[in-house]
Amino acid sequence: MACLIKTNSTRRRTLRHLLAILLIAGAFAPTPPAFAGTERALQVQLHDQVFRFIEGVKGKTTARRFTTLILASAKKHGLDPLLVANLILNESSFNPKAISPMGAIGLMQVMPFHYTKRRIPISKWHDPAINIDLGCQIYASYFAMMEKRYPDLTASALHHRALVAYNMGPRAVISRGIYRSRYSQKVLQKPTVVAADPRPSRPVPIPPPEARPEDAEPIRWDQLPLSSTAMSFTFGSERPDLLRVGHPLPEMLFLVPSEPTEFLRAGIERGTP
Repeated sequence: MACLIKTNSTRRRTLRHLLAILLIAGAFAPTPPAFAGTERALQVQLHDQVFRFIEGVKGKTTARRFTTLILASAKKHGLDPLLVANLILNESSFNPKAISPMGAIGLMQVMPFHYTKRRIPISKWHDPAINIDLGCQIYASYFAMMEKRYPDLTASALHHRALVAYNMGPRAVISRGIYRSRYSQKVLQKPTVVAADPRPSRPVPIPPPEARPEDAEPIRWDQLPLSSTAMSFTFGSERPDLLRVGHPLPEMLFLVPSEPTEFLRAGIERGTP
């Protein structure tokens, strides 16, 4: 009995020690920074903008496939995700198997020597994740090169020269003096972000039409709205059809009956059943 009491007291003491350790650890745990929530909201907003941009130009399936890859590579190399998405649209139209006449490969049309320089095997040259990351790395290096060479220029002018270097090579900027092109203007123009489609509302049931008093009683045959032109002849009169020219067509008879029995009498007199 004394052994059981000693065991229970030891367990309670151990539980109290564990509880005290947990409380102390919680008190001294690092609190998340104040800007963590703001950064998270910014990432969500960027994801939504890139997704809706790709969805507007290539569809929802393409947007689901490449949005996360673009955001990860753009954040890694310090680029604007919308700029990267617009660059891919102009380079390959989001076709990961695209190959240009000059031999550029993939979504961002990376030249083969960039792969061989980094010892990337040929089997991975068309991998979208590797292609986007390598393209972002090349563009970021060109932008840093232009920023170092032209420190007094604005960010827009530096992006124009970096895009010319990405499209035509850095010698086009440095040696030939091409600082702006139609390609750079097309990539840097503000992409159109399609607004998110609202959720379809539940269809409102259409009530049936109200019953009218005149619908309760059936309409008599003599109250039907018949054409006055077709009933322009009196009973017993007939004339040949004007369209009967060389064809054995029966003559037409138009009646204006006053009683239902006249229909039967007309049928008996003409021999119709």
